[in-house]
Amino acid sequence: MQLNIYKISNPIIKLLSNSVKNNQIAMYEYQYRYLGLLIMYEAFRKYIEIDKIYIKYLNSIEDLYAVNCKQNYLIMSNLSDTYQMLSDIRLIVPNVRIIDINDETNLHNIITNNNETTYFILEKSLSNNNIISLINNLNTKKKIPLEKINIVCLYSYHEILNQIGNLYPMLTIYTTEIIYNNS
Repeated sequence: MQLNIYKISNPIIKLLSNSVKNNQIAMYEYQYRYLGLLIMYEAFRKYIEIDKIYIKYLNSIEDLYAVNCKQNYLIMSNLSDTYQMLSDIRLIVPNVRIIDINDETNLHNIITNNNETTYFILEKSLSNNNIISLINNLNTKKKIPLEKINIVCLYSYHEILNQIGNLYPMLTIYTTEIIYNNS
């Protein structure tokens, strides 16, 4: 099976990521903040479960929607690089946990006995083999199925995608751009 790569084509995300990539905007922190919120929204769209709640009044019925509280989401990221991108994520997903992958204690304490958890790895750039060792750790030591792991990044390099695809073809990757060596 092939690697599932979703190249995000949202026009606002394209504009923001292009501006950030080319360092065109003076308000860099805010661009990452909105870019992180939007790109995580695109990744979460497939996984967020919404429950419809009916409230009956004397003369009418009102429909409300709420996030399924049994479903959990865990975002793993190098927070020193991506803290700006994650600052508003709880606005769209209140039952999300965010952990720093640089802290071994956090990785060690990941609870994996819950089949209702979806895992996201957020990186600005998918450019080195650190991601492969993290996926290996999650899959072999923590026994997290690859189908539950998603990678979200602004830019991904073709070579790393090939390596990930050869090792873990069941993964899903969300990116705004794939960078080839000759471009």
